[in-house]
Amino acid sequence: MKRLISSFCLIVLLGVLVVVNAEENITSKEDYYLDFHDEFDGDSLARTKWTGCYLSHWTFNPKNAKTNYRFEDRKFIDYIAEDQKI
Repeated sequence: MKRLISSFCLIVLLGVLVVVNAEENITSKEDYYLDFHDEFDGDSLARTKWTGCYLSHWTFNPKNAKTNYRFEDRKFIDYIAEDQKI
């Protein structure tokens, strides 16, 4: 029982130490290089930066690799539907 409690406490402690600040501006960090930037301020993806499919070479039918995404509050939400074919 003592080992179980110790393991649980260690997991909680590690979880607290690994908190990531999503609002952090990574472009100003030393040794980081920004490849491209997208504000997602429209209603579609910029095709010069994004593709319209998931790993199409992994499927027999490229139509099955079509991306599913939506925009909410200027945030890009990419998801895989439960009925996504492979």
